[in-house]
Amino acid sequence: MARIFGLMIAWAGAVFWAVGLTRLQPLTEPVGGKVASNNTYWARDLRWMAIVAIAVAFVVAARSSAAGLGRVRAWCLVAGFAAAVAADLVCDRLDVTATIPFAVGAVVVVTAGWLALNRSGPAPSARAAGPARAAVLAAAVAAAAMPLAAAIESPTDAEASLDPAAIGAGVLLAVAWLYAMLAAAPSRPRTVLAIAMAVVAVVAVVLLRQVAPGARFGPMSAVGAVMLTVTAPVGWDRRESWWRCPAVLLSALVGYPFAVVLTVLLGMMLPVPAIMTELAGSPPVNGADTDTLYALTGVLTGLAAAWIMRRSARSSFGSKHGLSAGGSGLGG
Repeated sequence: MARIFGLMIAWAGAVFWAVGLTRLQPLTEPVGGKVASNNTYWARDLRWMAIVAIAVAFVVAARSSAAGLGRVRAWCLVAGFAAAVAADLVCDRLDVTATIPFAVGAVVVVTAGWLALNRSGPAPSARAAGPARAAVLAAAVAAAAMPLAAAIESPTDAEASLDPAAIGAGVLLAVAWLYAMLAAAPSRPRTVLAIAMAVVAVVAVVLLRQVAPGARFGPMSAVGAVMLTVTAPVGWDRRESWWRCPAVLLSALVGYPFAVVLTVLLGMMLPVPAIMTELAGSPPVNGADTDTLYALTGVLTGLAAAWIMRRSARSSFGSKHGLSAGGSGLGG
């Protein structure tokens, strides 16, 4: 049943990507020789958020499979993620508009990859599956990206499709977070907490769209910080209470908005978004504005948060309980 849940997330992400590429992207392309401005390519960001949700589902499935998530499989997943982004850029450059064929094709590709990933046999038990580090890492990425998707803006914020698309991407990432947490949660109380938090996250996604554009950074930061705060104790494969590791909680509450700003500034210094825009064949963003990839910001922020969680957990528990790189939980 768990694998079916993950596959359904991947299917939903594939369909969302196809609709975003063929229906939403043409709405954002400047016409008449005009250049783009801040957040012009919000449809691209939301498509890439869907790719992130698919990647989260695949990471959890690989970790839970009989073969586990070894180094080779991990690099294969990284290569698959890069291939998905490359395919998006190529299709964007070709200005494709055939929604149904692309949706069907994306679902077929995702299904083929899923079957190849799980060909090793039935998933092992939770005890035999080993440490939950991969699942917690995937959950941290989903938790960091979800509020960014929900709060995304456009130059005019008047597009009829912007709100439903942002809500759809946010909900998709919230469900992907839940899938990762169910794989990592070692006990029934933590499973219940993860399910309850996923419901809260869906409500938060909807409420974020009700906040006026330009005033969403504070609520978005609060949602991301809470999601990461919950990710840490739910994901630990240990019985210690969450209040025994305040460094993890503090890093989530304070570190999330700081990490978001830092990665956005890093994107301004390094022309990665501008290069992606050029590869997609889209008009560049004018010099007075900034070309930003919030999907990339979410991934980098989530990875950084997962690393901080792991280091904090090891430093808090390691000396007293012998938690090490080969132990359980985030140190696994």
